[in-house]
Amino acid sequence: MPTINQLSTIGEVNSADTLPVFDESNGDARKMSVLQLQDYIETNLDIADVGFLQAGTGAVERTVQSKLRDVVSVKDFGAVGDGVADDTAAFVAALTYAGSKKCGLYVPSEATAYQINDALTVPDGVTVFGDGWGSFIRQATQNKDVFIAGDCNTFQNLRLKIADGNNASFVNCIYASGVNNLTVESCFIEPGDLGGCGIHIRGVKNSQIRGNRIYGGKWSSGAGAAASASDILLYSSTASERHVIEGNHCLSNNSQGIYVDALGYDGDIIVSNNICVTLDPATCTETGTWALAATGGVRRHGMVIGYNTTSVSGIRAVIDGNICRNTRWTGIYKQGSSTGAVVISNNLCDLNGYEPSATLAGGIFLTQAGGELVIGNTITNYQSTVAGDTGAITVTSSSPVTVPSDIRGNKIFGSAGYGIILKTQSAFVIVDGNSISGCADADIFAAPSPSIAAVLGHKITNNIITRNTSTLKPSIRITMQSSTLYTLIKGNVIQGDDNTTNNTLNAGIYRSGADSYIHIIGNLISNFYYGVYGANYWTGGRMSDVQFEVNVFRDCNIGFALGATSNAQTVPLVDNRFVNVTTQSSAALGGSAAGRIVTRQGDNFVWQTTASPTLGAWSVGDRSVNSSPAVGQPKAWVCTVAGTPGTWVSEGNL
Repeated sequence: MPTINQLSTIGEVNSADTLPVFDESNGDARKMSVLQLQDYIETNLDIADVGFLQAGTGAVERTVQSKLRDVVSVKDFGAVGDGVADDTAAFVAALTYAGSKKCGLYVPSEATAYQINDALTVPDGVTVFGDGWGSFIRQATQNKDVFIAGDCNTFQNLRLKIADGNNASFVNCIYASGVNNLTVESCFIEPGDLGGCGIHIRGVKNSQIRGNRIYGGKWSSGAGAAASASDILLYSSTASERHVIEGNHCLSNNSQGIYVDALGYDGDIIVSNNICVTLDPATCTETGTWALAATGGVRRHGMVIGYNTTSVSGIRAVIDGNICRNTRWTGIYKQGSSTGAVVISNNLCDLNGYEPSATLAGGIFLTQAGGELVIGNTITNYQSTVAGDTGAITVTSSSPVTVPSDIRGNKIFGSAGYGIILKTQSAFVIVDGNSISGCADADIFAAPSPSIAAVLGHKITNNIITRNTSTLKPSIRITMQSSTLYTLIKGNVIQGDDNTTNNTLNAGIYRSGADSYIHIIGNLISNFYYGVYGANYWTGGRMSDVQFEVNVFRDCNIGFALGATSNAQTVPLVDNRFVNVTTQSSAALGGSAAGRIVTRQGDNFVWQTTASPTLGAWSVGDRSVNSSPAVGQPKAWVCTVAGTPGTWVSEGNL
């Protein structure tokens, strides 16, 4: 019996044309029309014998049947895809065959949906792929996953939905547990309306989750774990490593967009270039508007990184280039006591913190473990006004750390609360080179827990801060509490918006706690009523270890306002410059003035007075230079016996 490759045709023909055909089997040569040839083939040829030869050098002939079997379709096993028929058995049969051949399973596009009534377990090595939106697989049974993945599975260009009304924990469109090498890409995924996950991974090594769109749903179900429901969830209780979550659109009304290292076993994670924006599920249809859910919907966090204490030296994560918008609590929430580094960089967090009573809130909320790097992020329009608790960047800790964390080069504007708040037992935070403007409360606030010595120790340096909200709040506010660590405030440029209203909080730098563990050096402070205000009385006598030095004050009413219960205190104010400042140094809190404008000579102070000092605490070798020199009057006085004010001796007359 002849094959197609044994039939020779010449020229381009249409159905009415005839063409010469030579049949090598019997030597017969005759003319046939194209329609006659088609009938002849259908009548006389077995499709198993019809040959196929791929174009290109080196191609090897095989049968058409062999060629068609390269790809398995669910249609080959009876799937209907009309949204009514139960296609579960057809999918199971197709998956079983694909697993035996380690080949792909094609889900062709249909006008409605392939309805299934049980979870589909995918054999190892199988790729399930479709045409995109039209390749719709819909789980009709509550509390059932769509797919349960095996090793080396890939899911591409599918549309998946779990049933609405689930009330069990963690119902998923794709679930992978204890397997390796998972890929999910370019799928449309709908978690359902009551607390389900789009992609849920446990104990998996080597996953890539790329370019998916996850939408719809909400997490307010009766299931106990619904609060962990996420568009993409890494929730491992055994070692799970090497995950790339990239370029996804997490648009549901779920509790989280992306949640990794929930139990402390996931590590080596890159989460990059994702968009986590809370949308109204009703608008997320093929031709819908895909509009924002009002005031963050029910989504708490755009992203969560870590939760419990790390169990496998993790988390070792890079969170880079993501957009996290429109949430009730945080844009990015880093929790847990990770021992591995976490880098949060170049993200945009906007419209976070809508829930008025939430104390766990921030554009970026960081539970400090030490070693975190928060760099180059932009946080805009932070919504929360919870006093004393939250900011565009919020840092907290359950116990003091010894390894510094860095908050560098971030841009914050339009916060309804604080800009950056360092609270509870956070320590050794480097806040450097940030640009902050438009905050309703303090731009940088260090608010440690009381009665703990190992808190603070921060370095707040080189920030550019602009207050333009007319709320009479300090720009940098430090509450020293019981800290015995040195905190440095240096090189900041701080621009105020009101230098006429006498309010103690209308200050460039506002400090409470009368101790020597703070250094204010080289800052440029302008347009406040108070440049630096001390909200507690100084009690340390001669405070030689305090550094309030080489600051520049411009257009302020008062440079330093530092108070004490008596005149027996000396806080050295060294080499500061005052430009268009009404009063360089004054008392605060209605007490006595403690600040003395001096220079340093080694360990000694040099003051300027018109007579030997009668105020302050002094040490042997301190000097006072006559500020109104005249012939026959003393040039200066030197302290020969320490005290308050001590014994002073003239250095001789002019």
